[in-house]
Formats: sequence, C-alpha cells, structure tokens
Amino acid sequence: TSVSFPNVTSIGDYAFNGCTMLRELTLNKNLKNIGISCFEYCTSLESITLPKSLKVIRENAFRCCTGLRSVVFEDGMDLYTNGLYGFYNNVFDGCESLQSVKLPNNTPGVFIIPMATFSWCPSLKSIEFPANTRRIDQMAFYRSGIESLDLTTITSNDVFLEGYYTFAACPNLKTITANGNFQFST
Repeated sequence: TSVSFPNVTSIGDYAFNGCTMLRELTLNKNLKNIGISCFEYCTSLESITLPKSLKVIRENAFRCCTGLRSVVFEDGMDLYTNGLYGFYNNVFDGCESLQSVKLPNNTPGVFIIPMATFSWCPSLKSIEFPANTRRIDQMAFYRSGIESLDLTTITSNDVFLEGYYTFAACPNLKTITANGNFQFST
C-alpha cells in the first residue's frame, strides 16, 4: 500500500497508527506537521524522507515501525517555531530494522536529538551528527546497535549529553572520537 500527500500541510495525531500494510509514504514539500503517533506501528513502512518544510515531528511519530530501514532528513530543515523546538521524544524508538539515518545539515539554530529518539534500534550501526548539534538527550541511543561515535563533525562550542542512559546498553559501541567541550550530566 502506498500513500501520497500532494497538498497536505499537517498530518494529525494517530492518523495512520497501526496501518501495517503501509509500505510507501511520499510526503510533499509543503508538509509542516506530523502528529503524535501518526505512523506508529506501521510495520511495513521501509523508508521515509522528511521534507525541509517540516517544522514539527511529534512524539512517537514513527515508533515501532519495525520494517523501517532508512530515514533521511532534508538539509536546511528548521525545527523551530516561535522559539519552540519541534522535534519531540521517541520518534524512532523501537525501529528495529533501522540501518541508515541522515540527519539534517545547515539547520538554523541548534540541533537537539531528543530523549529516546533512536532507542531500541539494534540495526543502527552509525550516525553522522550535524555540525550544530548542541544536545543529545537521555536514552537517545539506548540499546541501539551503534558501533562507533564520531563526534568530531560537531562544531558547537559546548555539547551536552543529557541525563541517563544516553548510550547505555549499546554492546557494540567500541570507540568514541570527539574534540571540543563535551559535558555529561545526570
């Protein structure tokens, strides 16, 4: 099953939650909002490209999409609206087949990886962080398959690894490469 949204600017909360036959999803270049748990449990969805126009990705938007293998955030995405950050918690939590994530570069402001964004993603082996990454929240990569972290692409003066379990229970994590000022807090 395939869904395309040619003129939609917002997809509401729970709109496609549990649509297990949804395999292909095409989001238009004017989309601004993806609601809470919008595509949660869409277990056949294989890849997603999030358009530059997107301002809000609500919590659990793609949680437990167990067939999802690839996610691309278009460069230049501005996730701020009136000073509020629009990338919420647990967006890709439990996407056990997720192997490839391309986070956005050239974003205005600072980039934050919210709580439990990639937790329980055992197939995710590596990720490249945007230069303006400022914070990686608690449990962001908990029980992921991350093998190495190269934080040298981050140019922010201070980077905060917030809270607990940010990279906990990652049995394959062997190396972390960083420069600059990283602060760990609990």
